[in-house]
Amino acid sequence: MGNLPKQYSHADLVSQGWERRFSAEDPRLTEMNDYYMSLGFETLVVDGVIGDESECRSCFEGAGFDQRYKTLYTRAKTGGHSSGDDELFSA
Repeated sequence: MGNLPKQYSHADLVSQGWERRFSAEDPRLTEMNDYYMSLGFETLVVDGVIGDESECRSCFEGAGFDQRYKTLYTRAKTGGHSSGDDELFSA
């Protein structure tokens, strides 16, 4: 599970092919990270709650919030196996 500091914006990550899944704290974060990895996704965990700036963020800017909560991003592995390669998903 890759971890990045909060300096990356949501737009930066989306432009690199990452999709925001959700923000949480452990143990749920680790469980879902492992789940997405088992499905063949690359995962990235970013400190704090990263938003797309379309919503109010004041609740997420309190002291200590970034140490507890992290945001999980995923993207398909490049050159790897994905569910689209399975016979089940072929036309």
